[in-house]
Amino acid sequence: MLSLKPLSPQKREVESFYDVFEDFFNDSFPVMNRLRNDSFKVDVKENEREYVVEADLPGVERDQIKIEYHDGKLFICTSQITETKEENERYLHRERSVSSMQRGVYLKDVNAESIEASLKEGVLRVVAPKLEGREAKRYIEIK
Repeated sequence: MLSLKPLSPQKREVESFYDVFEDFFNDSFPVMNRLRNDSFKVDVKENEREYVVEADLPGVERDQIKIEYHDGKLFICTSQITETKEENERYLHRERSVSSMQRGVYLKDVNAESIEASLKEGVLRVVAPKLEGREAKRYIEIK
């Protein structure tokens, strides 16, 4: 089975079994890169009055983002459909890719009715004011 795994471009000869094992978990391994890139960066800040969540979503449009808050958790979900078309006199080439990502953050004692979200220059900013008591399920509109 090890003979089926391609070696990295830098290594063309196998010196030992451990070289193959090390290469398998190397950053250049395609599956590891794909798993690492199928998410987005989220920063969570807290002060006395509110939580501020910032998510880097470059190239994502406002209507491709869904934000929910329920059971003490804030969820940010994105889905994108990308289509590439290439035509010339002999062939038509068309590829489509669908990607979706989701991140969840636990935020206790939040006033769900006062959560606000904005998207500017690829950065989603969600401000969730704190409140003692019960929270309700709420969908947040992005301004």
